[in-house]
Amino acid sequence: MVFLRSGERLFPLFVLAVLAGLTFWLERLSQPRAEATDDRQRHDPDFYVDGLQLRRFDDEGRLQYSLFAQRMVHYPDDDTTEVLAPRLSWHRAPVQVLSADRATIDGPGETVILEGNVQLTRPATRQALAMTVQTPVLTVHPERETVHTEAPVVLTQGRSRIEGQGLIADRQRAVLGGPARGTLYPRQKAMP
Repeated sequence: MVFLRSGERLFPLFVLAVLAGLTFWLERLSQPRAEATDDRQRHDPDFYVDGLQLRRFDDEGRLQYSLFAQRMVHYPDDDTTEVLAPRLSWHRAPVQVLSADRATIDGPGETVILEGNVQLTRPATRQALAMTVQTPVLTVHPERETVHTEAPVVLTQGRSRIEGQGLIADRQRAVLGGPARGTLYPRQKAMP
């Protein structure tokens, strides 16, 4: 008859426990890790609008500006809105129209970044010829009625044409960045 000491009886159990632990650990290591699904990191829209028409009125009830677009998509994770084919019109005389391929609007709507074929037009008045500004990207602050860009800009007014690098403008004036070059024609008579 063979008697085992208490330490010798526990040794096989200890080896089995270590082997079971190693097997479990190797099995977990060989499994592909499941990506954590943190909804805060997702950029999924919570709503969209087709055929958007938005109008903003000033404190006296006069139409200040209107925005029309093919589609608007809102993203709640960063509270931004993407707009397809936006057309923004300021309704104070003279009416100015700003259009682009797409735009991104920040949460409060204070900043709009227009991209792709950006064009600002102002019709002719008794005091000035029609004007067009073209650029690939433009940042707009609708409430302040200001625009700016550091991208190339082409400004045409009548037959005159000026090209520059960057633009800062409001309803009263436009400052074209340099280097600038262009062809200016003598002031022509505006529309009667």
